[in-house]
Amino acid sequence: MKNLVATVSVAFLLSACALFPSYFDYNEQARLVDIIELTKTDAVCATEEIRTVSRDIRHKVDWLTTYSASLPDNSKIQEMNRNLSEIVGDFDQRYRGDRPPSKFFCSAKIKNINEAARKMLSVSGRRPRA
Repeated sequence: MKNLVATVSVAFLLSACALFPSYFDYNEQARLVDIIELTKTDAVCATEEIRTVSRDIRHKVDWLTTYSASLPDNSKIQEMNRNLSEIVGDFDQRYRGDRPPSKFFCSAKIKNINEAARKMLSVSGRRPRA
């Protein structure tokens, strides 16, 4: 009888945890870390690889924007996503043409993207976890 009561109590407690919403999301955190890692250094600006990197960053930001829109109570991150998307959109667009922008432009954009993603990571990371 004690085992039955203990089992029912544990099951009830575990199911009660589902009543409390969790706003932290590991997928969102992982994608932000990916963006930070891609923009950790501007050394890529001096290589042809920058075109691929700019598209990769754009893809990750687009994914994050779409994914974050599906999370409840996520308006702060969604607003930050819009701002990051504008920065990344301009960056990627400049590398789609025949004449790539200057190394200074690339370095400044890489730094801006990294700083924005770091701020988003800290905001996202402060939310409660399940």
